[in-house]
Amino acid sequence: MPQARPDIPHLYSVLIKRRGRASIKTWAWEIRRTPEQLAVRLHKDGFNTAQAAKRAGEKALHTLLESLSGEKLNA
Repeated sequence: MPQARPDIPHLYSVLIKRRGRASIKTWAWEIRRTPEQLAVRLHKDGFNTAQAAKRAGEKALHTLLESLSGEKLNA
């Protein structure tokens, strides 16, 4: 079974930002990787609050990290 690389989670973060027109603003999350960018953009918008976007983004990041490590991460 492949071992999880301990440095993988530290390369990724969730960015929360406000999106939309002046009259219709929503919140969005985006998963970022440093120092190298991801090959694809991982994001979702349409959340009514920053907290809702943050929770959804963190859940998506957790799922991504589990798939990268090949193992279940501690919640």
